[in-house]
Order: sequence, then C-alpha cells, then structure tokens
Amino acid sequence: DYENGTGELYMRVGTAIFAMCTMIDRCLSLIQMIETYFNNHSAIEECRITFIVSIVAKSLSIIFVFVQSFFIFKYANIIINYGKNTAVVGLMHIVCTNFCVFFRTVVMETVAEIRHHKHHIHHKHEHMN
Repeated sequence: DYENGTGELYMRVGTAIFAMCTMIDRCLSLIQMIETYFNNHSAIEECRITFIVSIVAKSLSIIFVFVQSFFIFKYANIIINYGKNTAVVGLMHIVCTNFCVFFRTVVMETVAEIRHHKHHIHHKHEHMN
C-alpha cells in the first residue's frame, strides 16, 4: 500500500533490519578471521592467499550490503514510467539475493553449531573412558 506510505515504511524497516543483521554477522566473522590471524599466525601462513581472499570477500560483502541498503533507502519512493519490467527484474534480483544470503547464513550457523555440539559430545565420551 504505497498510497498512504505504509508499503514504503515496511520496505525501509525490513531493509534496515536485514542490513543491520547482515552487517553485524559479516563484521563479526571478519573480526574473528583477523583475530585468528594474530593468534595463530603460523597456521595462516600455509594458506595465506585463501585467507587474504576471504578477508577481501568479507569486506566487499559489508560494502555491498551498505550500498544496497543506501540505494533502497534513497530511492524507495521512485516512480518508474519506462522500463518497468527491467526494474521489476532488478528488484526481484535484490530480494532473491537477500533471501539466499539469509538462507546461507542460517545453514552455515546451523552446521557450525551441530559440529560444535558433536565435538563437545565426542570429547565428553573420551574423558569418561
């Protein structure tokens, strides 16, 4: 409902929540990678290129989310008269990309938690024997 502005408000609030959560997740993982580098420098030397590429990818991801959110906030009330199909495809691409990022994050966090839980149970059984 864009006539009274509620549709625009919901889009902006949803974008803000998604952007904040994504940026917090990416910043935490970037901080964790940098902390790993300083605490375990010798292990990182073996896979230095992969580590550098991962840091660059995380940094670019943070910039992408910020720019995307800025674009959505700045042009939320734009009216497109020409090329509406292209605009709809672009909007659907943004929505699908964000859902994929969200789904990937949930899956990766779940897998990490399951591995941590299995590792904890395995060590508990070793200490009992």
